[in-house]
Amino acid sequence: MAEEIKDKLAEAIAKRRAEVARRRAGQSAAGVSTETPLPAAPARQPDPGIEQKLVNAREAIRAGQNPMAVARLLGELAGQGMKNKDLAAALEVNKSWLSKRLGLLRAPVKVQRLIEAGELPESDYHNNKNVAEQIGSRAGTLEYRRMPTVTISIETARSMAAILRIIAAENGDASIVLLPNASKKDIATLLDLRAGYVLGLIDT
Repeated sequence: MAEEIKDKLAEAIAKRRAEVARRRAGQSAAGVSTETPLPAAPARQPDPGIEQKLVNAREAIRAGQNPMAVARLLGELAGQGMKNKDLAAALEVNKSWLSKRLGLLRAPVKVQRLIEAGELPESDYHNNKNVAEQIGSRAGTLEYRRMPTVTISIETARSMAAILRIIAAENGDASIVLLPNASKKDIATLLDLRAGYVLGLIDT
């Protein structure tokens, strides 16, 4: 009796194996993988608070909040994976403006602290590459030591800028451009950032 049960069990197992083999063969012939498929990776869910962050950033920009506060809000949005062009469009600003604000997050810590404290104009950081060197410490407090300035007429400034352009060109550098309709800001920037460079061309 025991032998009969064993034979029937072995026969059932053999039939089952044959059935599984036939199914696999049929799936392979049809070009269907017989391997167990891997579970799909869960889709990255968008941050449900991203719309509110966009609203907060727009309000901060319109209210003229501190540049560092605005930069941190923008940094949070950029950290969500938003591309600059999409973020700029969502905030209704241009990409150049956005890049400058995000660039504040890469500024030296002492520069960020002074901008946040209102002691250092954001424009000084963008327009003066040596601004970090003009920051010192007095009694444990950071201090921005502005360079002394002089006041000249716009006509004199335009003439000086033209002279710089000519001297630079005569010394092999034609990169200085002074357009006839250059603004006061353009002329001031040229004088502030290129005068020392042109002097270096003459000295060499």
